[in-house]
Amino acid sequence: MLKALRNKRLMKIIMWALVVIFAAWGMGSVATSRKYSAGTIFSKKISIQKYNNSYHSVLNRAKMMYGDKLPKMEKFLDLKNQAWNRLILLYAGGKKHIKATDKEVVEKIAGFPFFQQNNQFDTRLYNYIVANVFQSSARDFEESVRGDIIIEKLMSSVTEGLAITDSEIEDAYRAENEFADISFILIAPNSYKQQVSVKEDEIRSLYNSRKNKFLKPAAVNVNYLKIPFGDDKEEARFTADEISYEIKKKKSLKNVAVEYELEVKETGDFSMNSAIPGIGLSYPFALAALQLKDNQVSDSVEAGDSFYIMQLKSKTPPAPLSYDEARKGAKGMLVSEKTASMAKFRAEEILSEIDTRPCSLEDIIEESDYKLRTAKQITRESYIKEIGPSKEFSRVAFSLNVGNTGGPAKTEKGYAIIRLDLLVPIDKAKFLEDKKALSKKLIDEKKRKSFQNWFNQYKKKAGLQDRLGALRN
Repeated sequence: MLKALRNKRLMKIIMWALVVIFAAWGMGSVATSRKYSAGTIFSKKISIQKYNNSYHSVLNRAKMMYGDKLPKMEKFLDLKNQAWNRLILLYAGGKKHIKATDKEVVEKIAGFPFFQQNNQFDTRLYNYIVANVFQSSARDFEESVRGDIIIEKLMSSVTEGLAITDSEIEDAYRAENEFADISFILIAPNSYKQQVSVKEDEIRSLYNSRKNKFLKPAAVNVNYLKIPFGDDKEEARFTADEISYEIKKKKSLKNVAVEYELEVKETGDFSMNSAIPGIGLSYPFALAALQLKDNQVSDSVEAGDSFYIMQLKSKTPPAPLSYDEARKGAKGMLVSEKTASMAKFRAEEILSEIDTRPCSLEDIIEESDYKLRTAKQITRESYIKEIGPSKEFSRVAFSLNVGNTGGPAKTEKGYAIIRLDLLVPIDKAKFLEDKKALSKKLIDEKKRKSFQNWFNQYKKKAGLQDRLGALRN
């Protein structure tokens, strides 16, 4: 990390990314103004400066975590939202009167490995990295760390008292370390298609009862500019972000396009899963386009070998399909339900036959065209190609005694009748050896989920009003 942080090329990339991000949000012209606020939380105004400080803090944390990979990871991080989350968390910490002492801040900073030389804190290195990589004054950086400590204490406060039981630990260990060999027969609904007939009134009845299932997808039409990567992707990224900023400032896609000698193109209507005229299938492009509001200009979007900047021209919301438009889909749904019901009924018949005759799976396949399938050394988490992911399949298989048959278990491919052939139990000695580390992992995950649930509710109460979009449009 230290070597990476001192690498001049990396510092150039990170600093460049920082400049681009703030420029793209149009903050330069209002950052020092007392007239504007970035938004409100709990009905309290948040100044542009306070928001900028929060954004800078989460950006610095991202630099610490990702180093020279930050430019690639940045688009997945949603730092803007993280900055608001940080402000809400600090507000919650303040309400709980949580504080971080100067001693705690000093100890936290001294523990960062990238501020150390020969396993000791290096003041000159600290000052250099804070000023040139984190682009902060020492005081601002230390206050940012103080905020991190307060948030860590808040998380501990919210999740205090959570525990994990011995039973939960053992169950989790079994899920990964208990192995089984199984045999099974799969009753596939598709094999009953030829036996199914549906009447017109049945199709219409299903359509009438589930109209909300038969909708035309939302469609969107955008104007866009294309900036190909060429030989230097980072240069293209910089140009795309610069263009996006200029368009938002001047509110004109056409004028900026002329300035940069680019052609404004129009997609025509397309939906989430349809090919985009002139571009093809692109989930990132379609998702960004469908999230735009009237005349809104997007940030730069990476798709294929280019960056795109788009402006919404029109949007058509989802609309109900008429019966004639939906008939084929409704008929397919009805057929699927009928064949699934027939497959389940046949699976239950076979299980009953095994219990009453009695007979084995081998006897069943000799008398039918079913295939006996096997899966060796599977765990509860294993993926079995013939059936796809199925928690019910694993639950049934591992609930059986060796030699017993059970089911039917519903899977993506049909209904399975399962026999447990061999069970390799967990190694109790190894479990006791691994128990402490697994317990920590499980309690950390439990706390993470609990805190996330708490924060989701707290954020709703915060009533966040983000005015940044209004300021930059």
